[in-house]
Amino acid sequence: MELEELQRKIGELEARLSAALEENADLKKKVEELEGKLEKTEDEAEKTETEFAAYRDGREKAEVKARLDGLVQAGKLTPAELPAAEKTAESLRTVRSAQFNSGETPLEGYLKSLEARAGSPLLRSFGAPPAAETAAYTPQKPLSAKL
Repeated sequence: MELEELQRKIGELEARLSAALEENADLKKKVEELEGKLEKTEDEAEKTETEFAAYRDGREKAEVKARLDGLVQAGKLTPAELPAAEKTAESLRTVRSAQFNSGETPLEGYLKSLEARAGSPLLRSFGAPPAAETAAYTPQKPLSAKL
């Protein structure tokens, strides 16, 4: 009886072993499929990240350009200073690690310093009196009117 019982146990163990080997093969296939999906997902994520970085970069460039153009329109930056200001802003825009004590980026500090400038007297219209003098401005009568 002992021999028959051992043979039966051997048969059960062999059946369990073959079932475990089949399950192992199925699990290996699933792992390979999931690894393929993971690789595909990582590639898509990298592509999306690259596209978003390019979008963000273009948007930041446009925002900086608009602010600098606004400074030119406001008379705080002369058109001759614009190319140098654009190059400086571009070099500061790429600096991500540095921050001022106020928590702003170097680019933001640079743009704020430009915005804090007084208007350039070179861009003033000479045809009209300055706004501050308009209230006190009274046109003079021509000298010929006194004759």
